[in-house]
Order: sequence, then C-alpha cells, then structure tokens
Amino acid sequence: DLGAEWETLTRGTPTVTLESELPEAVALITPDNEALGWALARRALEEYRGGTVLLLDCLPENTGVQARVEAAEAALIRGGATVLRWSETGDEEGALAQVVALEIGATEAAAQAKERAGSSAALYGVGVTSRIAAWLERGTISAVAAWSEYAAGYLAVDGAASNDGSNLLEELRVCYLLHRLQSSQSAPTGYDILKLATRGSARL
Repeated sequence: DLGAEWETLTRGTPTVTLESELPEAVALITPDNEALGWALARRALEEYRGGTVLLLDCLPENTGVQARVEAAEAALIRGGATVLRWSETGDEEGALAQVVALEIGATEAAAQAKERAGSSAALYGVGVTSRIAAWLERGTISAVAAWSEYAAGYLAVDGAASNDGSNLLEELRVCYLLHRLQSSQSAPTGYDILKLATRGSARL
C-alpha cells in the first residue's frame, strides 16, 4: 500500500505536501481554495454583461480544485450569471461570454484554445507561470488569482520543523539529505554534520 511504501522511502522523515493531501504527511500547505474561487468569480462578475460563463472543472479528484470550483460556481450564480460546468457544455462553446479556470494547467490550456480559436470570451484563471504572465500581458487572460509559492515553501519547511521528533540522529539525517539536495557534491559530509551537531554546536 502507498502508506507503507511512503514510510519505507522517507524512513519517518517529516513530510509536508503542497496542494495534494497525503495521509502520512505531517502538514498540508495550500491556499484558501474557497476564498480563491470566490475572489476569481467576483472579478469575473465585475465584467459580466450577460451570456454563459463556462466553469472548467477538469480535476474532479482534487479536493482543493473542487473547493475552488464549488465556491466560484456559488458566487457566479449568486451574482446572476448563467453557469455551465465544462462537462455539461456539449457543443455550446461558441455562445460563451466568459471562461473561468481554477487550476494552472486548465488556465494554460484555455488560453491556448482561446488564441487558436480567436475567441472573444473573457478568460479568468489561476497561477503565476511565465506563460500565464505572457497571456495576461497580451490580454488573452483577463485576470488571475495567484498565491505565493515562496510563502508556501516557507510554510512547508516550518511545518516539518514544528513536527520535529527531538531525535538527534533523525535531525542529522534530514540535515544531511537537505544539504545533498541543495548542494550536491559540495555539501558537507555526514561527519561534518555530526561535528556541527555535537562538538561544533557545543562550542557555540
């Protein structure tokens, strides 16, 4: 099973996941998905002048994206928009006034499709990739909701640290692996880490 395999791979090292839940993880770092979906829908409603809003629902198994979709749909309907989920659209894409994508891959795919088809439907998405930034600059995408990946990384490290088991050998192992990941061949050796954690830190 995945849990046992994960335990074998990590050997008890605290694991923090970004966006995707994993039962064995000590923490999950994710944006406030409901607030993100609501904010993007409110932005779309500011420019809504009637017609159908297509809500791209492309990752039904992802609980975070689903929370965004549900919140956006509720806000759009409350704001008086006619909403169609992607799976319900059939061949009605030509009548679309707006498209709302709540996942990075869906935002990029929708922007590509919009440019290829020469569509005039306003596109609202999520993410901060260089491609999304270029589409924003060109006007292909009207607005995006974004979160700080730097802050997410910081919170992930902080979450792992706060779940420290007070096990010196385990901390040495994690320190060694993180340095190897970051610095490869120039990383300190296991002996260097041991000195740092014992005699070196006592000297400080």
